[in-house]
Order: sequence, then C-alpha cells, then structure tokens
Amino acid sequence: MNRGDLLFVYGTLRSEFDNRYARLLRKGATLVGRATVSGSIHRVRHFPAYRPEPAGEVQGELYRLIQPAATLKALDEYEGPEFERVIVRACHGITLPPLRYRLLTRAAQSHIPSRDREGAGGKDVSRRGISEVWVYQYKQPLPESSRILSGDFRAP
Repeated sequence: MNRGDLLFVYGTLRSEFDNRYARLLRKGATLVGRATVSGSIHRVRHFPAYRPEPAGEVQGELYRLIQPAATLKALDEYEGPEFERVIVRACHGITLPPLRYRLLTRAAQSHIPSRDREGAGGKDVSRRGISEVWVYQYKQPLPESSRILSGDFRAP
C-alpha cells in the first residue's frame, strides 16, 4: 500500500454522512473498511476534531484514494485552515464470522495465519493490518471537557 493513497476519516466524511465532500470522497475512493487510530477526538461546534493526545482509540473508516492529489486538495479546502493533514498509523482489518470461516475451502483456510484461525472454535477470524495513512488533525488546543470519550463521533 502506498502511504499517500490511504485516508482515515472519523467524522462527517464517514460513509453514513451525505454531504458534498463525503460524496466526493466516495466517488474518488474505495472504502477499505473500519479502522482505528491512536489519539482522541473532541467536539468542536458541530464537527469532531482529532488530536494525537491524550491517548485513546479513535474509530473511523479507511479509504483508498483513486487520485490522491486531486481528492486531498479538495478535502484540504473542506477541512480549512484549522486542520492539517498528517500521517499516522492506522489499524484496520476484516473480520470473518465463524460460519464464513467454516465455508472457506481448506486451501483458503491455509492462507489465514494460525493465530487468526480461532474462528473454527466459534470466535471471529480477523485479519488486521497496520498502515500509514493520512488524517486531518486539529491544530488548536482543545479542552478535555470537549473530548468524545467513546472515540466514535457517532456514539459520543
């Protein structure tokens, strides 16, 4: 994965939002799936703001950009001067429920690392990765009282 083509979104650009820039992102990118980054999010007026500190886990989605330069330029304008685009590490992956694991052929099962084969015993089978991704970070200090403790903008 090219680090310049992955974008982590945690707020109004997520797939359940229907605004001009969320639609632009969906048109110019492929949703990879759910992901998390270290840090925290805070409520600023009607939108969330990411900061790398204090420590925590921020929930969001990972997108692979089709034309990174053009899409990021438009999103830079949307985010405005209060935000800067930075590189962070994101944890992402897919989860196969146990039934799906059992339906895989033996050949396909052999490609899942042994530490991830617990699905046969009734647990989820996960394949996780860590990638360097773009994220929009709020530049200004934020009061602790504005923190969204759940780390999920949809579930403050």
